[in-house]
Amino acid sequence: MGLAAGVVLLFVMACGGVLLPVTPAFADASDGVQVSLNAVNEVSSGTDFTATIDISQVENFDACNYDVSFDPAVLRLDNVTSGDIGGTVVPVDIWNEISTGTFTIVQNVPGVPGVTGTGYLAVLHFHVIGSQGQDSNIGLSNGVLASILAEAIPATWTGGSVHVNSAGTGGQGVPPAQDSPSESETTDVSDEGSEEVAAPAPAAPSEQDSPSESETTDVSDEDSEEIAAPAPPTPPATESLPESETADVSAAVPTPEPPAPPLPAQPEPTAWPVIWGVVGGVVIVFGLIIFFRVRRRSY
Repeated sequence: MGLAAGVVLLFVMACGGVLLPVTPAFADASDGVQVSLNAVNEVSSGTDFTATIDISQVENFDACNYDVSFDPAVLRLDNVTSGDIGGTVVPVDIWNEISTGTFTIVQNVPGVPGVTGTGYLAVLHFHVIGSQGQDSNIGLSNGVLASILAEAIPATWTGGSVHVNSAGTGGQGVPPAQDSPSESETTDVSDEGSEEVAAPAPAAPSEQDSPSESETTDVSDEDSEEIAAPAPPTPPATESLPESETADVSAAVPTPEPPAPPLPAQPEPTAWPVIWGVVGGVVIVFGLIIFFRVRRRSY
């Protein structure tokens, strides 16, 4: 980023995002670079249009900042895109609305030792929200051009204006109305159509002008050819695979294996510890009974 860009960014940071106007020191701005708005004079309500900020021959250009103002009841600024000077793109770093209908734009050309040539700083994308008969000025103010040495480049800034002349269709053109055929042309077309589609009415037979049987057959055949609908096309025959390809396809498809038989139900294991515990308890009880009876008899 050039030195001028650093100075511009310092101004932005010091002012909380709002760039302060800087008045360059030079004798006569009319002798310097000309910066002017290039836009159409007549616009339609509800349509979009673009305006370029043109710049004349400039030497060692590096950065700029300026304000664009317009009537917010007539125009709406939707976008600001990069410009071009001498084949070098001039990107837009900042475009902020500082008040209703006024935007501040900051631009810088990074990584080059100054740009020389003519072109345009930026492209303004407007949408017309005003009504027919309204006007809006598009002003350029507080403009500063800086060189690669952070020196002010003398310049004259000139705005423009637009006039809303009619109601538009949102940027899409209205298709031209088609001329309706005159009554004689309509009659001719109707007559031609009836001659092609409708069969001619048979004339009253007379001895001199009665058509022969062959002529009547020809007229009927022509009418039937013109009126009859074309026969539908025959669908193409489906090609069948040869026997060898059918065998290959059948071999490639694996044969599903039969499901495995269900496992037999396993019997529940016998609770031997419980059984032996019960048997042991019974033996102990009977043993105690016999012991006490024998002891009682001994006494």
